[in-house]
Amino acid sequence: MSLIARVGHHLTTPKATARNERNTPAGLRAGLAHIARSPLLRGPLISNGVFLTANAALTALLVPFVTGPLSAPGASVGYLISGLGVGFVVGSVASRSLLDRYGIRQVLSATQLASGIAYFALFNAPSLAAAVAAAVLIGLPGSILLISVETHIQRTAPPGMLGRVGALFFAMDSLAAIVGALTAPILVAIVGLTAALNAISAAALLAAPLTWALSPRPPPGAACRERRGAWQLTHGAKPRVRRRARPAGSRRRDTAWVRLLHRCVVIVGRSSARVVRPALQCEDSLRRFCRLPGASSNL
Repeated sequence: MSLIARVGHHLTTPKATARNERNTPAGLRAGLAHIARSPLLRGPLISNGVFLTANAALTALLVPFVTGPLSAPGASVGYLISGLGVGFVVGSVASRSLLDRYGIRQVLSATQLASGIAYFALFNAPSLAAAVAAAVLIGLPGSILLISVETHIQRTAPPGMLGRVGALFFAMDSLAAIVGALTAPILVAIVGLTAALNAISAAALLAAPLTWALSPRPPPGAACRERRGAWQLTHGAKPRVRRRARPAGSRRRDTAWVRLLHRCVVIVGRSSARVVRPALQCEDSLRRFCRLPGASSNL
């Protein structure tokens, strides 16, 4: 149920020279040094690594859970994956607006906390239907979490480091999948399946306070400045135009609804002109025809 299976990173990297492309270890070291100096990247990298390690461990134990405590056939895993996919689709719609309104610190902490609670609901579900509903609840914050991390990398990493930072995040995700898949059966052998599932779900919950502690608290309006800074890094800074200060108590006349009303009036006026003009031309032609000699007898 790879909640949280990484399909791939679609990161655009700046064009580099052939020498830099061949020197992969040096590039990774430079990216690691940049992440170490940047709290905005260091916090999500560590906390998301912890969360994805727990996710990988739970994914490895999904089939034993379905055939064991849930007492369902192994093919029922497909229903859980389908429920997870529904949650992913719904959550992906709200991911961008949430990240624009709140910072990465709030979004990651909330989604990791919600996913951890949904893990507990899934692996303590009394029936298959309840488990499918819990899988939907896992997909909702899960998709927001993954999309938010990808978007945060794009907005935070400078162009010269974007590919290196993205590669390190991808390497952390792959390492988390390996460690989680290897740790899960060892833990089951020590404490049993049910206790292992609950212990790993609790470990997933620990990622939320870790994100809150390691990520810096953004100042007010940081999300807007982050979007503006990312745009400037990509397209260049826009020249600032100084506007004349408005007197106190004055109202803006160029509000959105005034412009919309003006546009509607223009559209109605043009449409009316297209209808009225042919009618006037027809009336003028009829009058000319009636003025001709013998026109009355022909009618």
